[in-house]
Amino acid sequence: GLDLARDGVRAFLEASVRAIPTGKQNSTAPQARPDFVMTVVRDGQDAPMSLVNAFEKPVAPSNGLGLVGASVDALDGYWQRLTAMYDDAPVAIHLASTHADTLKTLKEYNRGSVKQVIEATLKALDGTAVDSGAEEAR
Repeated sequence: GLDLARDGVRAFLEASVRAIPTGKQNSTAPQARPDFVMTVVRDGQDAPMSLVNAFEKPVAPSNGLGLVGASVDALDGYWQRLTAMYDDAPVAIHLASTHADTLKTLKEYNRGSVKQVIEATLKALDGTAVDSGAEEAR
């Protein structure tokens, strides 16, 4: 039951972070690992949220930040605006980034490493699974 689901989530998260595209091996840099990894645990009643609109306007290097840093900054700002608009509070947020020092809204959720993000996410999921089970038992 829960152990199998937990193992599946762990495998999914690890594969998502470590996946290396096989296309265009010689014309791009497919071996680059992500500079920003974030997980959001939401209540089962909440609709999924996409953060793609953070990049509706193309990101350009600015304020001493390169393209990656400016992208992290855009995502951080968009998260703040989106969650404020919906007055949304996820169960848990965990992230790791090479640009954690530039975060504003998301800074408190920095876990330092991808391994810690995965472990904290699984722990948060354990809590929601236990809570959901308790609700169903009532």
